[in-house]
Amino acid sequence: MECLDGFVAGALLRRLRPDDSSNAAPVCTSFRGAVLFVDISGYTTLAEALCDKGPDGIEQLGETLDVAFRDHVRCVDETGGEIACFAGDA
Repeated sequence: MECLDGFVAGALLRRLRPDDSSNAAPVCTSFRGAVLFVDISGYTTLAEALCDKGPDGIEQLGETLDVAFRDHVRCVDETGGEIACFAGDA
C-alpha cells in the first residue's frame, strides 16, 4: 500500500489498511466524495508578473491563492473532509 501514499487520499488509505496484518481479509467500502475544478482566468499571466517582482511577488501570489481558496478549504475541513491535492496549472 505504501506505493499509493502519494496518489490516494489518507482517509481512503486508512480504510484500506487492515489494523491487524494477520487478519487481512478483503474489504469493501464506500464513501462520498466531491471534486472541485477551478480554472483561474489569467492565472499564468498574473503568476509570471508577480514572480518577476521577486520574493515579495511570490509572497503576494501565495496570499492571493489563499484568499481565493480559503473558504473552500475551511468548508472541507469543517465537514470532516480531506483535500487530496491541488493540481498545478494546466
